[in-house]
Amino acid sequence: PAISGSVAYLGPPVLMTPDAKAEGVTKGSVIAPMPPYPYINLEAVADAQGNFAIRTYAGKYAVRVEAQGFEAEYFDNAPEKKGARILELEYGVAPVELAIQLTSLSTLAGMVTEDGADKKVVELGTVIVTAERIGLRRQAPIKTGGTYLIEGLVEGRYTIQVTARGYVPAKYARTDTEIDKNIVPVRQKMNVTGINLVLSKGLSLSGEVTAEGNGPRAGTTIVASRTNTKEPLEQTAESTSDGGYTLSGLLAGDYYVYARKPG
Repeated sequence: PAISGSVAYLGPPVLMTPDAKAEGVTKGSVIAPMPPYPYINLEAVADAQGNFAIRTYAGKYAVRVEAQGFEAEYFDNAPEKKGARILELEYGVAPVELAIQLTSLSTLAGMVTEDGADKKVVELGTVIVTAERIGLRRQAPIKTGGTYLIEGLVEGRYTIQVTARGYVPAKYARTDTEIDKNIVPVRQKMNVTGINLVLSKGLSLSGEVTAEGNGPRAGTTIVASRTNTKEPLEQTAESTSDGGYTLSGLLAGDYYVYARKPG
C-alpha cells in the first residue's frame, strides 16, 4: 500500500475562503508514524511540483507535513497528532491520495509599476526575496494589476529583486533612510504590505530581422546579452510581422546580439 498526493499552500488564514484555490507549491517532508509500530517513521520529500509518495505496510497512519516558512500540521489541518485524521491502508487497494494545504507563517506583498508620472503597472515579471543568512529564497509572479504576494517566509532580513521582460532589473530600496535601505525585516507571523517596486525601461536597441531571399522574418527571438559578466543582463524580444524588433530594459555597455528561430 502507499500514500501519495500533493503539498500546496494558501495565503494567511484571513485570505482563506471555502472555495480558495492553492496558488503554488512548496517542498517539505511528509512523516507517517504507524501505530502500533512506533519505530516505523517514514519520510518523503515533495518534488518541485509538490508531489510525494510513501510506500509502506498495511496499517493505520497519521501524516504530518513540514516545510520551511509554513505552519507544520497533521493531515487534515490538525496542529497536533491527537486531532489528526487517521488513514488506514490495506493490501490490494489503490494508494490513498491526499491534497495537503499549508498556511504561510509570514508574507510580503506590494505592487510593481513603471517609472514615470502615470505609474503604469507591470504585469509580466517575477519578484524574488532572499534571506541570505538563513539561506531562504522565495519568488512569485507579478499578477494582473501589478500586485505580487510572497508566501512561506520565516523571521529574517530580506532583500527584494524584480525582473520583467523589457525592463531593467531593480532592487527594492527605501527612501526614508540610508541605513539598511535595501533590507526589509520580516517577523514571525507577520504580513508585510506596501513593499512597492519601480521598474525603468532603461535604454533600447532596435532593428530588423530578414531571411536571405525571403524578406522580413516575423516571430524571431532576438537576444541581447551583456558582455560584462560581473553585472550580467539579458533581454529578449520577438520580431513583428514586418521583421522589426525593439529590445528595452538595457543598461549602458557592450552586448552580444543574436537571433534564433526553430528551423
